[in-house]
Amino acid sequence: MAKLLSAAHDRPSAAHDRPSAAPGFPPPRLSTFKTLDKVLQTVRDMFQDRGYQWVEKSHWPADLPPLDDLKAIGRDAQNQAVWVYFATEMKVPVKRIREYIQHMDSQQVTHAIIVHAFQITPGAKAELSQKHVIETFQAQELYENRTRHSLVPRHEAVTTEADVQAIMQQYHLSSKNELPIYYTSDPVVRYYHWPPGTVVRIHRTLGGLKEPEVYYRVVRPD
Repeated sequence: MAKLLSAAHDRPSAAHDRPSAAPGFPPPRLSTFKTLDKVLQTVRDMFQDRGYQWVEKSHWPADLPPLDDLKAIGRDAQNQAVWVYFATEMKVPVKRIREYIQHMDSQQVTHAIIVHAFQITPGAKAELSQKHVIETFQAQELYENRTRHSLVPRHEAVTTEADVQAIMQQYHLSSKNELPIYYTSDPVVRYYHWPPGTVVRIHRTLGGLKEPEVYYRVVRPD
């Protein structure tokens, strides 16, 4: 059964689509091997769920300038490199962001993910260049893969225009933007890196139903 969620301009409720923050998370320190390993595993899951290819370290570019903060490399659906940096400072400074961008430019890489221990300073955020796609995640957000939590329904992007048109016809919509909204700041949207305009299909099982109910939302900027 397919349904629309609540009114199109209501901000989604966290309680509906993902669990609340679980207690007992460790301090957001990226300096411990356990934390590094768990966060890196979530990054690997995230690459897989986005359709990215994970590049084993033995296949990293031979001429890659050394930088200890570079922890993972992948390739997106267009075979473009995606680099993952782990910034271990509690507050990531301007010089660290500049170092990462210089490192990316040395290999003509335009997409990176920065996992940071606690926060990025306002000055460092201002350094996030418009010519690069740089995603940022706090380590605590990736310590557990919450998209695989039993309380989080399955999400998938509607990938064809024909399917989008069929959904609009089903609900008598003149525009996909009339669908309920998922904001770009939502953790699920950020995990999948869905751009604005993406229509998301949500499979949710409620009340002991055997078959999940299907809902739709559209990604919009905050």
